[in-house]
Amino acid sequence: TNAHAAIHAPNISVPMLAIENSADDAIPGTRTKRIFDAYVGRDKTYKLMKGANHYYVDQPKELTDAIDLIYGWLTERGFVD
Repeated sequence: TNAHAAIHAPNISVPMLAIENSADDAIPGTRTKRIFDAYVGRDKTYKLMKGANHYYVDQPKELTDAIDLIYGWLTERGFVD
């Protein structure tokens, strides 16, 4: 992407769910928190998935937890029928 999250996040106003995986080997955790902190919208949620790696490889419980989190977050906001 050509977007720079720390620069553009303050211009976004839609609800935001930021998920950081504590064992992510592809994206440093500080990046997720930086984007989350730069976002100025009123509806923002930050969740840390402890022990989860980037693609949830061989982590069925962590994957299920992430899916449940996302589904619940979307449902609470009326994005799921």
